[in-house]
Amino acid sequence: MRSVPRGWRDAAAAILFAALAAEVGRAATFEPEVHADLGHSEDAYYVAVEPRPDWFAVFALVLPLRGEGQRNRWELSYRPSAFRYRDLSELDHYEHRVRVGAESIARRETSFAIEAGWARSQEQGNATSVLAGDLFLVPRSELEALSFGASLRREQGARFVWNVEARGADADYSPIPDAETEPPSAILEDRREYELVAGFGRLVSRAAEVGLEYRYRRYDLDVTGEENDHLVSVTASRRLSERTAVEGRVGAFRRDLASPPAVEAPGDATDTGIQASVGIERTSRQGRFSLEGSHGPSSGGALEGTSTDTVAGIRWEGARAERLRWDAGARWARRDPTIEGEPTLRSAGMGAGIEWLPRRQVGLRARADWVHQSGDETAVRNGSFLTASIGASWYPGGATSRPGTGRR
Repeated sequence: MRSVPRGWRDAAAAILFAALAAEVGRAATFEPEVHADLGHSEDAYYVAVEPRPDWFAVFALVLPLRGEGQRNRWELSYRPSAFRYRDLSELDHYEHRVRVGAESIARRETSFAIEAGWARSQEQGNATSVLAGDLFLVPRSELEALSFGASLRREQGARFVWNVEARGADADYSPIPDAETEPPSAILEDRREYELVAGFGRLVSRAAEVGLEYRYRRYDLDVTGEENDHLVSVTASRRLSERTAVEGRVGAFRRDLASPPAVEAPGDATDTGIQASVGIERTSRQGRFSLEGSHGPSSGGALEGTSTDTVAGIRWEGARAERLRWDAGARWARRDPTIEGEPTLRSAGMGAGIEWLPRRQVGLRARADWVHQSGDETAVRNGSFLTASIGASWYPGGATSRPGTGRR
């Protein structure tokens, strides 16, 4: 039996989701969006021996469903996109991003949240967000990722609070052949990640909390083996004002590495170190400003093996008079690999986007992002790109009043 081409399957999935959203949307909030952009990239392959510039066009739908009750709220969103390149037709592809999340307050003292997501994408090297898991560039590849998470928080009396969390992810990478050069696919590695968190805190005032936290992480990598991380932290958070909050943690970690039996390696290894993070967020009527930084063990992204990452970033999202929205940010990251002999990479990025809405249903937007990665003396893992685009948006039900352009 002849198989249906992927493009037709993707289009059918988008239409089916839209129909379902329209039906369910009668009892929920459905705010669809349509985006069309035209842009240019100085290196469409991200990491290549020679830069491969090209023009591209993107058509995207945003199909979000949201519901809210007295003690719960939920969201289901699907974002299909079509990418077309002028010269590099081998990069033409469909992108899919699906996310579902729900939060429930069973009682006044207890809250529970769960979320899951699936994505198939070629995007990487986010220029403005330290929350992205693709800060370090690799040769152009297709990522298929599945993730899930659940958390439970409970207040015990007037002073104490405890929480537990569980998360997991599965990432598979498929290199996209360059018509002129063969990509070094050996530097990519599929992986699975799991994390368990247990924390206990004490409210020292209405605006401040201190506590202890333990995190267990396990990474199963297809080639380099498995890793078990144990992180112990002292945590603190404080609301400095009605609009400004700060939180942080500091502690130590222990990393246990185990090579797979089929690989000739020195064997198991143990590493210890300091891990910490800090975040500051300030909100106002015109938007949100955040400053974040962290240092600690990491799954390593798409690159082979795990690493210890140091990351810092700043971000500003804003809106004015429901006619103008923008976001801007910059981030810096350093990757110290656990594999002996691998280079230490440094990646910096910055970007900004703006959208003007002459009418509530129509938006005109522009965006530019720049990323530069260095540190590899052989230049195999070095890369940089500058991407700029302009586009238009259609909001059938009117644009929401959220700050920022929606890119995270």
